[in-house]
Amino acid sequence: MSHTGGMEIDFANGTYRFRLTMNGLIEIEKECNLPIMDVLVRLNTARYGTKDVREIIRWGLIGGG
Repeated sequence: MSHTGGMEIDFANGTYRFRLTMNGLIEIEKECNLPIMDVLVRLNTARYGTKDVREIIRWGLIGGG
């Protein structure tokens, strides 16, 4: 992790920068219709849906530039 809170991750066909911003977290909450901590609980207990995963990846990429 860098001092800006992002990280470089090998993903799909390359290495991408991921960073969840406050706006990204708000958008994840809107799309998943849950507070972000509830989304995290669903991820940690393997009770997540594809939308949860898609939105986290999407907003992480958007935040990473």
